[in-house]
Amino acid sequence: MRNYHQPDFYHFSEDSVLLAKYAAKKLSHRKDLDVLDLCSGCGVVGIEFVSFMQKVNRIDFVELQKEFKDFMLKNIDDFIAGTQTNILTTGVLEVNFPQQYDLVLANPPYYLDGHGRISDHPKKNTCHFMDKQNFEAFMTLAKNSLKADGIFYFTGRKEHELLKQYLHQGLIKEELSLNKSSIFTLVHD
Repeated sequence: MRNYHQPDFYHFSEDSVLLAKYAAKKLSHRKDLDVLDLCSGCGVVGIEFVSFMQKVNRIDFVELQKEFKDFMLKNIDDFIAGTQTNILTTGVLEVNFPQQYDLVLANPPYYLDGHGRISDHPKKNTCHFMDKQNFEAFMTLAKNSLKADGIFYFTGRKEHELLKQYLHQGLIKEELSLNKSSIFTLVHD
């Protein structure tokens, strides 16, 4: 595994790499992809995807916490220099993209507020928890950011209240079960 630059308060999990590998395998026949990495942290999912694919036109990263930006810039420079990138440090409720993407990837916070173990570090909690309104906005943003034939892959835990609801309604489907989480995809209308 690559030696990524990352903040002391948070370290990415293996799920990030597994998500990138899974998406690259599924899209190995595609090229010149426009990619969006939501909840990107220090950029591991998007950077790993670009490294596996070698067929990416551009990748945009969206991360709420500004503390991750310098780490992401170092990682981009170390691992995918030369790839067209854009970094946006904002919340999902504020994002409005003028373009659409072939692929949206995300390893979002696994827990809704009020579920899971709270850390003493507020920034770490931001990485682990998302409120219902932001999670719904995240899902809407991902869906609205896709081209007609675009694909959205993301990680999550099946016990997540909203994911259970979306699975039951047929809005998403489980693609691959991981250790404690799964890779999901959005079902097109």
